Amino acid sequence: MSAGEPELTDSSDWKSTEAPFMSGIENNLRCHICKEFMSSPVLTSCYHTFCSLCIRSHLNEEDTCPACRTKIQSSSLRQNSVLVDLIGLYKTHRKQLLSLLSHKEQPQNQSEQEATATPPQSDLSAVDAPSDEHRENDNDSETEEVRRSKRKRTEVNYKDNEPSNEDDPVTGCPVCGKRMRASEIQGEHIAQCLDGNSYGEKKPKRGVVTGFVADKNEDMTKKLSAIAYKMYSFSKLQELMRKLGIPYTGSKQQLEQRHRQWITLWNANADSKYPESKSTLLNKLNKWEKNQSISKNAAKTDIKSIDSGEWVSKHQNEFSSLLAQARASAKKSSLNQPNSNTTNEQ
Repeated sequence: MSAGEPELTDSSDWKSTEAPFMSGIENNLRCHICKEFMSSPVLTSCYHTFCSLCIRSHLNEEDTCPACRTKIQSSSLRQNSVLVDLIGLYKTHRKQLLSLLSHKEQPQNQSEQEATATPPQSDLSAVDAPSDEHRENDNDSETEEVRRSKRKRTEVNYKDNEPSNEDDPVTGCPVCGKRMRASEIQGEHIAQCLDGNSYGEKKPKRGVVTGFVADKNEDMTKKLSAIAYKMYSFSKLQELMRKLGIPYTGSKQQLEQRHRQWITLWNANADSKYPESKSTLLNKLNKWEKNQSISKNAAKTDIKSIDSGEWVSKHQNEFSSLLAQARASAKKSSLNQPNSNTTNEQ
């Protein structure tokens, strides 16, 4: 596994440790649908918890809870913020905890450890004590190191706090806290800060794939409502998607599928403690649509669509060869059977 790839984990990792019960605890932190640690966990009306994206995608296909089959609706999903923090802490310290609880060689008992660690008194007496001259040299070197470190700290603090110009002192920006000269803060920086672009970031460009730009003032935590597509004409649905800032080309069926997936992605992102940008969601939507096209092309070779007569004639030679092999094997088996019976009678 390369350094850039995430580490693959499984709850069974705990089975060989001194705390195998941790496997059950970890299972409850994993999603029942994707089997991974829950991302943006949400609670259903039947009190089961799943990844927000997983359960919302599931509810696009059927309206029952995957765990208990109770009928539920996406509007009843509620964020489980406590579980968000718990999973975050668990994932951070999992590797360390697993290492501590892994089976290792049993340590020696206390008496053996003391006997190993403490040499006999006679041996201790044979060890020469450090001379006074060595002690003085050590103390001098330690004192010199302390002096050097103090000088360095003083120099650093002095440089940080020393204004190069009394009329233009170094101070902190009241918005972002970044230290700079007062003239810089009063110039372009404060305007950029108040505009949400404190570090001179370039304004987002138009998306290469989608051609849409996220509205900086758009509330990423406000959820979208599902609509009754039968009530929307083709042009009305296009207008709705144009206002949302998502692609609105294709047939009405494609628009419905795209809009439904956008609602799923958007609302799952709204459940997250750290919502992603709209441009990221647009990229995810584009990736999903490409995967849908691949799946549809693969579905064209479904077994139901195959002409049985054509398929049989195409593979007739293979059938004949397999049939001949089966007959030869059966004939050989029948010839060997009497010999085995004769051997048994003897």
